[in-house]
Amino acid sequence: MFAFYSQKNSETSGWGSGFCPNSAFPCLTGKRFRLESPSLGIEGSNGKRQALYVPAGAVIKVLSGPTSAGDGMVDVLWDSKIVTMFAIDVTVRGAEVLEESASA
Repeated sequence: MFAFYSQKNSETSGWGSGFCPNSAFPCLTGKRFRLESPSLGIEGSNGKRQALYVPAGAVIKVLSGPTSAGDGMVDVLWDSKIVTMFAIDVTVRGAEVLEESASA
């Protein structure tokens, strides 16, 4: 993963390209996405983790991530819940929502 940020890559893409430090994924924090297909998420409430599907059409807001742990996970706000999802699912299965009127 660290090879991604070699000297050559930092010259061509650079930090200004929107990539998070120590991550192969672009910074998604604060962005909103409308999912075009259902995506797997993990909700952790009361100390228990539970897998769930975030449905197609749902608008999510990325609260943090992707993580630098190499797993590419992001925390998102959906339906008043904090759900952990794979960053690749958010970017591939979702379309960024640019208008402010959309609520997560």
